[in-house]
Amino acid sequence: MVSTISCQEFAPLSKKGGFDLIDVRTSMEFYEVHAVGSLNAPLDQLNPELIMSSRGARAQEPLYVICRS
Repeated sequence: MVSTISCQEFAPLSKKGGFDLIDVRTSMEFYEVHAVGSLNAPLDQLNPELIMSSRGARAQEPLYVICRS
C-alpha cells in the first residue's frame, strides 16, 4: 500500500524514531541538505529488493521515501 503524507504529518513520527526514510534525490542534492536519519538511494540507482531485504525485522513497518519535489 502506498500513501502520501506531508512533512507536517511526518514530523511527529520522526521524533519517535524507529523509522526507515529513503531519500531518492541525487547524491549532490542529498549532500546539500537532507533529513536527519535518512539514507540516500538515488532514484536512478534504486534497488527496491535490496532495500527491503536489508530492513530485516522492520520489513513489515512503514518505509518512508522523500524526494526534492
